[in-house]
Amino acid sequence: MLNLEIAKIAGVSPATVSRVINGRPGVSKQVAEHIKTVIEQRGIDYSELVKKRCKKSRATLKTKTVAVLILSNDIFHNYASNFIQLINSIERHLHEQNINMLFAQTSSVKDLPEEIKTGTIDGLVLSGFHPPDEILERIRHIPSVWISSHYSAEGSSVVSGNDLIGEIAARYLIERGHQHLCFINAFGDHPGMIQRANFFKLYAHNNNIDNVDILINRDGTAHYSDIVALKKVLANLIDDMRNLTSRPTGLFVPHDIQVALLYDLLYAKGIAPGREIDVIGCDNDRLALAGLYPKPATIDILPNIIGKRAVQELIWKMENPSYHRYEDICIAVKPKLIMSEEVC
Repeated sequence: MLNLEIAKIAGVSPATVSRVINGRPGVSKQVAEHIKTVIEQRGIDYSELVKKRCKKSRATLKTKTVAVLILSNDIFHNYASNFIQLINSIERHLHEQNINMLFAQTSSVKDLPEEIKTGTIDGLVLSGFHPPDEILERIRHIPSVWISSHYSAEGSSVVSGNDLIGEIAARYLIERGHQHLCFINAFGDHPGMIQRANFFKLYAHNNNIDNVDILINRDGTAHYSDIVALKKVLANLIDDMRNLTSRPTGLFVPHDIQVALLYDLLYAKGIAPGREIDVIGCDNDRLALAGLYPKPATIDILPNIIGKRAVQELIWKMENPSYHRYEDICIAVKPKLIMSEEVC
């Protein structure tokens, strides 16, 4: 009841009050100070309140083991170097807390690791945009944090700021003088890519640029068995762009692996990237962009920070098993623009 009373007086949600008292991330310094002031104005010693909460709720980890569980099989997980950076960051920050990490990729309950089936695990880091319902039901009782956009309303998440990614891409192209923009994406139903497209178009519209073409895979799939299948879809999308009444001069591709494939396809279609069309990608995937000339602009999603914050959030949930569902939070890590290599 105390959280509800404080929240009402402070003009914030009970979850925000809980995060401040329990020392969780996701609250600005200004808001945290305001809540502390409200608590002390009611005659409560804030420091003692924090100590009591910690002593009451903090649990000892059973196995000091966390599993990173990949709930889909797609190009993001199999080829993206920034995903490897993300996993390495998670492993490193778990190791600093003397916590072991397991890694597994599965799409069915029967293939879940035995440690999850038997409950000999303390927490989960989850990735996969459309996880099977049967798996979600099986792991519901285990503290978890998502590191990917996904079609599920449950659980805390630490992800890239997809709305800001769309805005950064549009601003970059507009500031370079482009009046006709285009968005190409072969992963039609991926929630993160959809959000990037929506905010790309919204930012352009808010800056008086309404000539924006959104070209996505016709069948909406976000799964490809290999690079060849993905490249075939991208070739069709480039044909769609070439068949527009007027050709865009600024192109946003929300995934650097797609950028690398598009460069080759654009040259094959007689369109020179960096000269005839200005390209910006996303993920700052150095392996994917290596060898491209001119090197396009990209957006760094900062996987090392995502991994660090995901571990911080998961450890809090593992040590506080009595937390309420309304305390689940979503942390969006602010992305950073990486400028292009200019054509000589």
